[in-house]
Amino acid sequence: MTYWDMDRYEVEDIMTEFLKKSLAQSEFNPDLDSYVYSIHDLQLDYLKGQLREDPEREKKLHQHFLEQYFRRANYDYGAIEDDSYIHNNFGYHLYKSEQFSFFPEIYLNLGFVESMLKASGPVDLLNDYKKYEEHIMGLVGEICFAIELFSRVKILFFRTTNTSTIWKITRPLPAPSEP
Repeated sequence: MTYWDMDRYEVEDIMTEFLKKSLAQSEFNPDLDSYVYSIHDLQLDYLKGQLREDPEREKKLHQHFLEQYFRRANYDYGAIEDDSYIHNNFGYHLYKSEQFSFFPEIYLNLGFVESMLKASGPVDLLNDYKKYEEHIMGLVGEICFAIELFSRVKILFFRTTNTSTIWKITRPLPAPSEP
């Protein structure tokens, strides 16, 4: 089965129709032993424009698209096949699907990191880490900030005569850094 719940021959028939109508282009990829299809940028812009008018539908399409990859890899992110597309566009689809909780689960998964490095190299991976940093780090980033904060600040406890606890901060708190 393909990612679209159709067998390979159904997909080939549909893509042949697109090719006949000049709605797609194909190129054989010997590494994948398969044809890779693409559409013109103008067509892509038009289709994306249609989805912008219905943001909920766009979100659901991205969710469904990713779900097909997850299901095919049996939810083992390191086992997602290199199809010369998904590793280069994974962050984009996660972002558009608003599945932000998946960012750290996937991008901090060593199996996924290894497969992405093999498929697209370190530059794409590092770009995704930079572009989606707030989603990848999320709570982890906040925890790291708190740990750093407490390692820089000495807090002294002392008891007053009425036995209430008073906190004294010996150094000023650093301002949070801008992303």
